[in-house]
Amino acid sequence: MPPPLNISFIQGEAFLQLHFFETLREKQITNPENQNLYWQHLLEEKKYIRQLVEHSSIKDYFRLDENSSAEQEYKKLCYAAFCIVLWDMQVNDNRALAVRTVKGYINHFLPQLFPKQNKSKDADTVKKDIAALLYKKWGVRPQITESFQTNDDSVTYTLIARIDKHSPVTLLSMQGKRLKPTRLKTCIKALELLEMQSLIVETPQAVLPNKKQKVVPIGKN
Repeated sequence: MPPPLNISFIQGEAFLQLHFFETLREKQITNPENQNLYWQHLLEEKKYIRQLVEHSSIKDYFRLDENSSAEQEYKKLCYAAFCIVLWDMQVNDNRALAVRTVKGYINHFLPQLFPKQNKSKDADTVKKDIAALLYKKWGVRPQITESFQTNDDSVTYTLIARIDKHSPVTLLSMQGKRLKPTRLKTCIKALELLEMQSLIVETPQAVLPNKKQKVVPIGKN
């Protein structure tokens, strides 16, 4: 690689890595094990970078041999091209676009790291999985309840976590045309977001009989 391109690649890679972790933190993904897993799949493995380059105009500006027998080398070239383009955006006063490109890449491919096996489950089974994840987070297994509102052409379905003597916590609300598919879709989406640590869930607050007393977070009463 010629020195000018190599320097652009190095700086573009640094830009990508910096905003990769910033985006994960924005999604409340702060666990080092999860961060390392996503790093390996989305950056180190380069499979998804390759898909992005092949389905964008980036490939039109670089000599990338798609028929190369050395697949790993081809993926490295796609990765280098992506980093160079990011840095070109940065130095040409398109930093905001470069940041959006990194975030868009992560937002698009991150869900693909989780097989859609939950779609074969029924809503009640998924709700049990949600309760199990929240048990790990809170130390108390909640009851996952639901509510819905309907009008002429749509339904709004809401998942709620409840713990005895604590205020209920709304997990997720989604809107759809019919109750049954909207119910399942909401349950699956809530589970996926919890697995990715992308769903910000409030800590249940203890409801005390004495109104003059302040509410106490779970585990501290």
